[in-house]
Amino acid sequence: MKNILVTGASGFVGQQLCETLKNFNYNVYKAVRKIEINKPQDLRKIEIGKIDNNTDWSKALKNIDCVIHCAGRAHRSNEQSIKIYHETNVEGTKNLAEQCVKFGVKRFIFLSTIKVNGEKTEKNLSFKHDDLPFPTDEYGVSKWQAEKILKEISKKCGLEIVIIRSPLVYGPGVKGNFLRLMNLTFKKIPLPISKIDNLRSFVGIENLIDLIICCIKNQTASGKIFLVSDCKDVSTPELIAFLGNTMKKSQYFIPMPIILIKFLAKILNKSSEVERLTGNLQVDCTYTCEVLNWKPPVDIKDGLRKTVEWYLKNR
Repeated sequence: MKNILVTGASGFVGQQLCETLKNFNYNVYKAVRKIEINKPQDLRKIEIGKIDNNTDWSKALKNIDCVIHCAGRAHRSNEQSIKIYHETNVEGTKNLAEQCVKFGVKRFIFLSTIKVNGEKTEKNLSFKHDDLPFPTDEYGVSKWQAEKILKEISKKCGLEIVIIRSPLVYGPGVKGNFLRLMNLTFKKIPLPISKIDNLRSFVGIENLIDLIICCIKNQTASGKIFLVSDCKDVSTPELIAFLGNTMKKSQYFIPMPIILIKFLAKILNKSSEVERLTGNLQVDCTYTCEVLNWKPPVDIKDGLRKTVEWYLKNR
């Protein structure tokens, strides 16, 4: 498979994925919602507009061997979120996959989320690839619905489907919750987390991209669900302490009972944010590593160092 279409090519994962694929001599085509006129033109960048069940992918799919679907809606929490998630993540994915069949695309790699498995685990009890799905928010539900539709299309039409569920992705250029965490760390804001004894899985952008490329090349990937992480879990205090040390910013952790932290979070309507700091979320990548003969090429500490270097250079 030589000709690759990446959707969401202007996003955090999509941008770096496209650059890496070019280094591996793939012919990379980039689907974006809108092309910015004031920037240098890229002849392999294709404007497709809004992603929903009416999107016309015909210009983007000609002669494409493999589609890597990174585009999607996430991190919305208003009354319109359910509708937007369904339009983009479910109907938009269904429409794209059906047009892939029409244009003879061989393989469809779908970037899903570990939220399909659930929001948290018990400590030392990791999510596995064959666990029954248990999404608890609208984003996770929409990704699960999209997965089910893709499996149906594959069964009916023969399109090779590969599903990758990832936890929070970090790396140079990261946005969202991980960037906010680095901002807190840089400012040396005292946090009431010294009593937290949790474990969470993360995945560096380089490791995620390496797995995606493996799924392009490996014939055994077809029809399977792969969970991905750095294969080394860390506690929240360990993570923040490491980020702080790398930034040369000493951290101050305040001892506070977790039950009190959660009580205050509920009052402030911040329960989900606090759960991400205090709870466990562990991912078991054993199946992924065994089936694909794969292992993360970048150690979590090296990945975090690169992220901090980018942060300090660009803040």
